[in-house]
Amino acid sequence: RNQALSCISYIQDVLSLNGCQHDLSRLEWAISMVQSRTHGFGTKRSRWLTPIFDFANHSETPNCKIQGDAEGRLLLRAIKTIFVGEEVTIDY
Repeated sequence: RNQALSCISYIQDVLSLNGCQHDLSRLEWAISMVQSRTHGFGTKRSRWLTPIFDFANHSETPNCKIQGDAEGRLLLRAIKTIFVGEEVTIDY
């Protein structure tokens, strides 16, 4: 939530400096859409768009995790046995 609020403030400042009109409710909606389709990685928790990984549902006891590899790729890695027909879940 704090990250979203600081992002909204930054975007509002940039839009105002450029003389653009903006609707706060639409801006909040756009930020929430981006955040719901991204994951944080690295020590600075930078946000990455992960268009396939957002199909995995949340679980407090997930069977998968998203991680980066040494070549800069994102991987969806099973951390438990996943049975045929079982839902793929991650903790977000």
